[in-house]
Amino acid sequence: MVTETPSGPLKHLKPAVQLSETPARWARPSVPLGYHRPVWPS
Repeated sequence: MVTETPSGPLKHLKPAVQLSETPARWARPSVPLGYHRPVWPS
């Protein structure tokens, strides 16, 4: 399958299992190293 990411399309395998109540998915796409600014909890 192909997922759009900030650095372009990413080809990867679909999840191997199918769950009836909770579909397998990623909440966020893969991003390049250094994409997010480092933030320390306050």
